[in-house]
Formats: sequence, C-alpha cells, structure tokens
Amino acid sequence: MLYVDTKAQPNTWYFISARPASQRGPPNPPAGVEAYATADLPSLPTVDQHEALLKTDLAAGGRTQAHKSGGVEVIFVVSGQVEVHAGTFSATVLRAGQGAFVLESTPLQVFNPSGKPATFLDIYLLPAGKPLSQPLARSVSLHRIGRTVIMNKS
Repeated sequence: MLYVDTKAQPNTWYFISARPASQRGPPNPPAGVEAYATADLPSLPTVDQHEALLKTDLAAGGRTQAHKSGGVEVIFVVSGQVEVHAGTFSATVLRAGQGAFVLESTPLQVFNPSGKPATFLDIYLLPAGKPLSQPLARSVSLHRIGRTVIMNKS
C-alpha cells in the first residue's frame, strides 16, 4: 500500500507492507526511513487477505465511531496526538510517528484529547469479504469490555 500526504511540503510518502518477520530487512525503497513497525502479529488466516488504508482527521476534542475491527487494525499517527481505547487496556496516548495495533473483533475507539487537530492512518489486514469494521452502539469503556488485546507502540 502507498499513502501520499499531499499537504506536506515536500510530499510525504508512506509505503506500507505486511510481511513475515523473517522477511524484514532495510526500508523499502532503500532511501526510505522506517517510521513504524509492529511487534510480530499472530499468524494470519491462510485465506485471501485484503488490505485497506484509511486516513482519519480528528478535530480537537473529536473521536471516531466505536467499532470492532474485521481483522488486524494498525493505527499510525501522522500528526498531532490521539488516545486509543481498546479492549481491556488502559488508554494509550500516541504521538506523531507512533503506532499501535489491535486484533480482530477488539472494541476500539480513538479520541483526540488535545486542542489541536490530529491525523492518523488506519491499516486493516483482513480476510477477503469481511467488512473493515462493525460499529458499536456505545463508546468503548474500559470497564465494560472483557477481551484481551495486544497493543504495541514505539
């Protein structure tokens, strides 16, 4: 996947790949810089996997719809800061250049607690034909959710 931030001067390009740890090497393209790499994900199903990339701009004090992901969901903050509420973990604050991931069916909601806008990329890895996410009726509450999730930030 490729994401180009056309607002940046000069343009900022993000090349996003999902590959086994055994195949990790220097950044691609060779002149690139690795912005974020997750810890090893659990084995993905051996069915056709699809990827999707969404860019989300959150206004100061804004939040996303609470949802459950249809597959592994990776969040990478491009600018500003966000607060990720997922599963039973305490809220995690991520700043520009940091990321986190959650596993399939984990309740997730992203908030912008700051007084400035924030932008993040959502990268989904999911079985073909599955929806990206399923909306939840309520905000993610750390006290209501009884599921364990893996979060990783750098």
